[in-house]
Amino acid sequence: MKYLSLLIACFFLISGSQSSSIAIQEIVSVSTESEKEILKEMKRDYKDLMDSGEREKAIEKGLIALEFSKKFTSFYFQNEAIEILLDLGSMYSHLKLYKEALSIYNDALEIEKKISRSHSDQKLKIYYLIAYVNNEVDNFNEKMKALEKAEQIIDQNEITDKQWVYNVFMLFVHSYIYYGDMEMAKKYLKKSNFVFESNQEDANFMKLEEEKHLVLKSNYANYLLTNLRVPIIEGNHQEVTKYFNLFEKEIDKQKTDYDEEDLWSINNLYIQMALYHTRYLQDYEKAVPYFEDVLEINQRNNFQWGILDVSYFFAYHYIQSQNLEKAIYYLKECLKNPEYENYTYAVTIHQNLGSSYFYNCEFENAVKHFDQMMNSYKTEKETYQGVYAMRDLYEVGNIYIEIYEDLKDKKILQKAYEAFRMSSELFSSVYQGNIYNDYLSVHHRFITDGLLYCSFILKDKQKEAMELIEMNNSDFLWTNFIKKQSEGFLNFPIELKENLIQLENETQKLELQLQTKNEDDKSDLNELKNELKIKKDSITKLSAQLETEFRSFHNFTKSSISLDAIQSDLEKDEIIIKHIVTDFGLYTLKLTKTEAEIRKTLVSENYLSQQVGLYLQNLKERSPQYKQLSKVLYKILVEPLNLKENQKIIFINDSFLSYLPFETLMDEKDFFLLEKKQISYSNSLKLWNIQRQKGKVNTSNFIAFSPEYSENSFEKDSLLNAQEINVELRGAKKEANQISKLWDGQLYDGQKASKTNFLKFAKDVDIVHLAMHAVVDETDNNQSNLIFQGNERLYFHEFYEIDLPAQLVVLSACNTGLGNVKAGEGVISISRAFTFSGVKSTLMSLWQIPDKETPEIMLSFYENLKAGQTKDAALQEAKLNYLKNTEVEELKHPYYWAGFIVTGDTSSLNAQPDWIWWIIIGLVISAILFFVFKKKNSNSI
Repeated sequence: MKYLSLLIACFFLISGSQSSSIAIQEIVSVSTESEKEILKEMKRDYKDLMDSGEREKAIEKGLIALEFSKKFTSFYFQNEAIEILLDLGSMYSHLKLYKEALSIYNDALEIEKKISRSHSDQKLKIYYLIAYVNNEVDNFNEKMKALEKAEQIIDQNEITDKQWVYNVFMLFVHSYIYYGDMEMAKKYLKKSNFVFESNQEDANFMKLEEEKHLVLKSNYANYLLTNLRVPIIEGNHQEVTKYFNLFEKEIDKQKTDYDEEDLWSINNLYIQMALYHTRYLQDYEKAVPYFEDVLEINQRNNFQWGILDVSYFFAYHYIQSQNLEKAIYYLKECLKNPEYENYTYAVTIHQNLGSSYFYNCEFENAVKHFDQMMNSYKTEKETYQGVYAMRDLYEVGNIYIEIYEDLKDKKILQKAYEAFRMSSELFSSVYQGNIYNDYLSVHHRFITDGLLYCSFILKDKQKEAMELIEMNNSDFLWTNFIKKQSEGFLNFPIELKENLIQLENETQKLELQLQTKNEDDKSDLNELKNELKIKKDSITKLSAQLETEFRSFHNFTKSSISLDAIQSDLEKDEIIIKHIVTDFGLYTLKLTKTEAEIRKTLVSENYLSQQVGLYLQNLKERSPQYKQLSKVLYKILVEPLNLKENQKIIFINDSFLSYLPFETLMDEKDFFLLEKKQISYSNSLKLWNIQRQKGKVNTSNFIAFSPEYSENSFEKDSLLNAQEINVELRGAKKEANQISKLWDGQLYDGQKASKTNFLKFAKDVDIVHLAMHAVVDETDNNQSNLIFQGNERLYFHEFYEIDLPAQLVVLSACNTGLGNVKAGEGVISISRAFTFSGVKSTLMSLWQIPDKETPEIMLSFYENLKAGQTKDAALQEAKLNYLKNTEVEELKHPYYWAGFIVTGDTSSLNAQPDWIWWIIIGLVISAILFFVFKKKNSNSI
């Protein structure tokens, strides 16, 4: 047999088969039949123990079998090692030893990757099991990574075993429900239902023989549970009743010998029904029978895990119904349960107990349990990486604030801040780079409010709090960019980033090995050190490649932000003002080159929102009553800042404040802020900092696009009614022609103002001027667009693929600054999309600009730019000139001049490098000296 293996191996080598790598392995390590038989016997031993429920003993035997299989390098033994590892992982999971299970599954994945052939079913299974274990320890981010890898395998391969496909889709459903994204949950519910309904006639898939001992076959039970959860959240009572009745008719409540798998299913379904009445219907009386029925079933079958689970959620029910005594009773029962230590919500039990004691006025007991919770999350921070930990922490933070407000003890406030800080870090880990759904918005709001409240009082925490808040802004456009691009230039940087993460993980493992290695074993130590050096060199090389070749990707994917770096980029006369509206009042982050502080104004969100809404309505309706509201808003938003003279202000605004043109606000002496300050805007500190970085120098100065429109250009556009807009934009066309001549630039008008020409020529120009219509879709920002000649549209999602490193893009169109307000993101607009294309700054409009007044301001703005002014100064002077030169009082209304705002980098366009000025100065001095000496010499003659 040994010689036969050698002959087969040689055949593969000679024939040049793809199996040659396996052949080499077989030559190097030819396994004997006896060794295979020994391993088979070892596997039988531990599997028998597994089947009899003696999992601890089975694990001991399984680990021995694993070590034996690893002695050999052939394909056969590697494959056997994977099978043993999967069995071990399953046993660890049953024992709730999830850390051990996760380590085992990751080992299986590493071996699977090394095997020189594709085994899609097995790889899919491993990724699912990794996701499942991360789900059990509430590590949301790692779970989603594993599920996405699993889905890639499903999409790219024909999977034989549909069970694992079904499992992946079901876990996606539960994960997105947990994340608060019901649209994605429903998408995967359709997929999981399709797999189930396509295979329900298959006896193997339905496990009729394998699970004949079960009342509820596992796939059917999961089908009912998954279909129950979505209508529960959506309040579809008919669907909820339908699926629960299908389940309940299968079970006997009096049965005392249920299998553990059945009890899991029964537990989950009853608890979901109870929570439906508690959480969503708030019908507390109707919830109680569901809890009592399932608790009795668990007790009758002595299913301790089920008793613990029901007790935990029964306590939650009593907290919601404000029966604190019963809540405390059931939470204490949880602590007594033998399964408590390995329970998913073990730490949350202490949070709930602490809260119950607090509201029951038992403060000493409350603090004791809060401290225990905080300590657990600190010492086991790698384990707890999900929403439950994040929520526990900010809820405790809020209770500490309540205690602080009574006692005014800053030590209590320090604890509150620490809880919010830890919660903020978890939010950053959990957030999946998508729109802030309602569920996430609640979390984000609580964390932000708490950080601001605490750091306003704890002055030494202000800078850190600012960084945490900025880090958790969702940067929606960029993350959508990453998620939506399956092809093109992004594949390579994403792959580089993944390789970098893998290298960093491997480096950490090597460093740990070095710490535990015996110093006497010099050969092993040297080998580890050499390997570590190679890994670190690779990390340095990859990091440099990402930063230089894919700078935009590198910048936008960095999770952290440094206020020190931002402050170093600020000029002495610049100040960043970031307003954040909270339940505690209005907080303002004030940042200069030397100072960073948080200020607070006591004003309610509702009042401020109403005043801003009325003010914007006054502006757009050209009402003369705007002045009174302008002064009210000035007192709230500007006056408390104590701004110095001659400061340039960069406003970064939150929520509804993103629509407000701050330059229109007036002080008591009727002076606009415009008359005192140069003003610009940005969407976030992160974007502003990136836009300030030096870009490439383009080959030409100016290009303009001015399409021609007709009455029927927009007849099919429900968002742009041709009867309500100035179709032809005659003023804008004249403006584009004049500015092109001023800058000696290229004008593409009429038929030449095509989307094709824009994409072809705009990428090599410093200034891009767009005198055209735009559509902003408030419901789906990806459908927002610019309208080129022939009704060609450049859609929002297309901006992601454009490389446009312009110094300035001017959007001389209608409503280009408006967008959809998203929590954590500010206004999402076309101008911001340009930012992700590489544009340094944009000039855009907040409302439909009058076509007659626009050219006057625009031409003045460009003349000021030509003279070397910074963009904010150029726009300020253009507006002030308009006000000065306009004689008709009604036309001085902000509606006519305030709509245009500049965002991003405001530096001048023709600023020369310092060394050029030194050369010029040197030449001037040389010329002066030359004439002086020449004159002196002529006099001496």
